[in-house]
Amino acid sequence: MVPSRWVVDELVALYLTYIESTHRILHVPSFLKELDEFWTQKDNPDLVMPRFVVQLLLVLACAWNLTDIDSLQAKNEAPLACYTAIEWVLHAEKWIENAHIKRPEITTLRLYILLIIAHNTHGMKRSKAWLATGTLAKQAMMAGYHRDPSMYTRISVFNKEMRRRIWTTIVELDLQVSLERGMPPAIQESDYDTTPALNINDNEIHEASIELPAGRPPHEMTDSSFQSVLAQSLPLRLRACELMHSPRISCRYDEILRMDWELNRYLSNIPSWSTSNVEDSQAQHKIVLIKAMLETKIGQSLLSIHTPFAIEAQRESLFAPSARTRLEVATMILTTQRQLYERSQQLSLCNLGDWTMQAYCSVCQLLHAECNGQCESSL
Repeated sequence: MVPSRWVVDELVALYLTYIESTHRILHVPSFLKELDEFWTQKDNPDLVMPRFVVQLLLVLACAWNLTDIDSLQAKNEAPLACYTAIEWVLHAEKWIENAHIKRPEITTLRLYILLIIAHNTHGMKRSKAWLATGTLAKQAMMAGYHRDPSMYTRISVFNKEMRRRIWTTIVELDLQVSLERGMPPAIQESDYDTTPALNINDNEIHEASIELPAGRPPHEMTDSSFQSVLAQSLPLRLRACELMHSPRISCRYDEILRMDWELNRYLSNIPSWSTSNVEDSQAQHKIVLIKAMLETKIGQSLLSIHTPFAIEAQRESLFAPSARTRLEVATMILTTQRQLYERSQQLSLCNLGDWTMQAYCSVCQLLHAECNGQCESSL
């Protein structure tokens, strides 16, 4: 089931650059250590942990679309097909179902997160995505992840920080799917008090750590920069999603403009990490992707709050700011997507999502409305 080491190394490298950098799921040094142990124990199945194999298959499946199958085939003895990754996902899903996990711990939550990302990557179970992320959020709450780990004395410093990362990742996943499906998020700011994880590199903390390292400033790029910066706007984006997708909640237009101001403030405060002094191309891609994804995530919330009002702007001039903002944000998202495509298809693919189509539709609708307005005025 597991491909050759050359194939695994290539897919793991792609996963760490393009997926883990924007979804804090694994502690990379620990994962790579387990991977080395897996290769030394591979010929002795009794020593191999099934959960790690499942985790590895999901990691490989998440990165599958970022590489060329022909180049992978040249590095693998057994034949590989375009559906190989889907088989990995199905095997992993079956194992998780048969494990009958009652109270998930951190390794299990990682498997659930990777499974959701793998499903999304390969277009599997899209109609059940909102149910899956909502269920995952409730499972994490049952395990206490919604409470700040500082209140638990028996949890190690290392695991406290990992719990913070995992909780934020789960809430972000649920918010993303809620925006895509037009549904309210399963979690709101009042449902948790877990503080954001530190802006640190993975090699600064390990299982034997007795105290947390000092968090680095936002302008300093680390392994956790994406989550650290995005978490600042998470409560506001959750509130915006609930406001726009809950049928019994209403607000004044002044509230929309206030949220617009706050979201734009977060957008303008995204650090301008430079790639000029970075020689490694993968490290450059990581920085470019993080900046693009931060802009896109915040931009998606802006589209969400302005679209209903922008559609009514021609009939009600009060909503003209929404029409203008909607066009500006949609243009920003599409321009970023084009720039990523010109630089690397991998970058473009990682930033491609339902929000891209939403941006296209926003521009088309505004052009159509403008055209109709001109036609009516000429008659």
